[in-house]
Amino acid sequence: MRNKIVDIIRGFAMLLVVLGHTLSGSTSNFNDTFLFQVIWTLQMPLFIIISGYVTKYSKPLTTRDKLWVFVKKRTLAYILPWAVWSFVIRGLIFQQTNYLDIKWLLWHMDSGYWFLATIWTINMIYGLADYASNKISKSTTWNMLIHLTLCGVGMIVLGVIGYIAGLSFFCIKLTLYYIPIYLLGYLYGQLQDKFLALKKSSSLVNGVITISLVIWLTMILRFNFHDDNGDALIIVLRFITSLFGCISIIGLFIGIYSSGNKLLQLVHWSGVYSLEIYLTHYLVLNMIQMFFRKILFYRIQKFIIEAVPQILCHQLALLIDCNTSRHIAVFLMLKQEELFPTDLRFINGIPCTEMPLDCDVIGIAMDQRIVF
Repeated sequence: MRNKIVDIIRGFAMLLVVLGHTLSGSTSNFNDTFLFQVIWTLQMPLFIIISGYVTKYSKPLTTRDKLWVFVKKRTLAYILPWAVWSFVIRGLIFQQTNYLDIKWLLWHMDSGYWFLATIWTINMIYGLADYASNKISKSTTWNMLIHLTLCGVGMIVLGVIGYIAGLSFFCIKLTLYYIPIYLLGYLYGQLQDKFLALKKSSSLVNGVITISLVIWLTMILRFNFHDDNGDALIIVLRFITSLFGCISIIGLFIGIYSSGNKLLQLVHWSGVYSLEIYLTHYLVLNMIQMFFRKILFYRIQKFIIEAVPQILCHQLALLIDCNTSRHIAVFLMLKQEELFPTDLRFINGIPCTEMPLDCDVIGIAMDQRIVF
């Protein structure tokens, strides 16, 4: 039996991912908006903390056979889709040649489906720690403490690999950032029943949710966490802010669900099929944008309108060089400005007049041409 609350929260996080990817590629200076800060501090942390929490429903890995089955299932669930969508979809179908270079891809995971690699790595560390802790102790408390300690050891090993190969290798930097969030979800899952059994636990929970919401909103209004420039303090503050944001949003959704709100059905569906949406939303969004560009020419939202010249230039770039396609992009943008008096003369948030002549118009390699 699936936990509906978990699916709803996961679905909300997935909708934030789609919204963020749509707006960031079609709205100028979106990174400086309040909405972006909301999305940036919530989308992936929500996924990760929920993934850690649902381990409470998993059967303990007590034998090598169970551990091996766990590894196979997680690899098929995460690495196989990552490989198919990176090499086949992005590399072969969309002709993004970088995705066919395994060496480039392993050191630039954040350019694609990095989340799948990160959650797989976290699952491997979790699985090994769970197996070892079950072998060492049968006591629930000691098992949990040993498990957390072994996950810490896993982080150290991962950090050493990152030091040798570079933190960008297989998105180790992102994985190290998200492992503590995953473990906090795991820890709450282990202690939830004891916590809720306390007297006045309901009042305590409401108080924590309220305080978390206030802190989260205050922090995202005060700081721009996207432009951290490697500042350790900003990264720590972003971690804390994301944690408070997750607590507040999870609490709010539990309250909304308890009230029987039917609007949560779509969010719940998004949670059930979150992995499928994550993998396909790039392709689906492009198809929707093309469709609405033809049917609702004068009424489309600006983040849909803007994408159309980019898609057209992608097709043209397969036949002509990047310099020519840039000028066509500028022409289309200016024509679009005549029809829509808006602030849409941007390509991926960059004014088209500032784009370099050898630019990649929509992030797709332009070195592939058809020779007649």
